[in-house]
Amino acid sequence: MSNALKVKDVARILNCSESLVRTPAMLAALGAFRIGKRGIRFHHDLLEAYIARGQIGHAEKTPVTDEGGSRSNLTDRHGIW
Repeated sequence: MSNALKVKDVARILNCSESLVRTPAMLAALGAFRIGKRGIRFHHDLLEAYIARGQIGHAEKTPVTDEGGSRSNLTDRHGIW
């Protein structure tokens, strides 16, 4: 069980909020599993695979532009938006 990570650990690794990690889309993307009724855990190997998938093609993404033509640095970092 030492390979299992808590929500807090995953949020720290991904540099995001714990509430984002708990969303259904992220739980599915990260391959979460439940411990009891409330505990959520993640396999370290699946988290590493998720990070590797997220980096593929990251530099190829084009910036989002608004109607005024100015460029924004918004990115699809976690692949859920």
